[in-house]
Amino acid sequence: MNRSVPIHHLSQNMPIARFFCPYQDCVCNFAHRSLLYGHIRTHYAEFFKIKPGRGHRFTTESGEILHFDKESCRNMLKPGDPILVEYVNSEGAAYYCPYKGCTRKTLGASSMHMHIKCQHYRDLPPLGIKKNSVYATEEGKTIAFDESCCNLLEENQPLVVIYQATASYKDVKYCPYKNCKYSTQIHTQYKHIRKEHDANFPKLKWKRPRIFIGPSGNSIVFDKRSRNTVAEGEKITVTDLFGRPL
Repeated sequence: MNRSVPIHHLSQNMPIARFFCPYQDCVCNFAHRSLLYGHIRTHYAEFFKIKPGRGHRFTTESGEILHFDKESCRNMLKPGDPILVEYVNSEGAAYYCPYKGCTRKTLGASSMHMHIKCQHYRDLPPLGIKKNSVYATEEGKTIAFDESCCNLLEENQPLVVIYQATASYKDVKYCPYKNCKYSTQIHTQYKHIRKEHDANFPKLKWKRPRIFIGPSGNSIVFDKRSRNTVAEGEKITVTDLFGRPL
């Protein structure tokens, strides 16, 4: 019995190449995105591992969007050029570059960090695995990557990683407003600020680490050093660990 399958039958079931490598002189193309992502790491080893089920946008350092499903993306990158990855179906907040004269903004924090490392400060340290690690200047000013941080840093000015420990339920915390001697556990401290000083202070769950920034840009951790640092009528900015305002 002849068990061979007609060639035309095989060709009808073979996957069609839909995704193209954007690096110069590379003719590789793939039927599935996941195969292309693995291939890209042979050109750029630091390419992020992409989580399925999330919307992504891929851009060059200059902000050009890479459409892997269009053949026009071929030869857009030189060997070793980075690809910036942004999650576009999460929060729509923008991240702004804090270096003077730079107008770059991204939808994702990781893309902004890569931009800074490639364009402004090549020794930018990674945030690491600690969830409540944030970037700050050497003087301790937290960088939230929002519009208030634009034109804040000189070219090549270093950024360091600081670790903000999560408050314990039993830790005593102090009100940072001037002439206020109120001290209590952290969850009650939030309620006190909302009741006595700022009615618009957000309702927070004490277990989730947040970044608190005073009017002068100083980090507020509600310890004794934070007392009398905020004048009555001034507001405390609250962000998540990537600098997105709450």
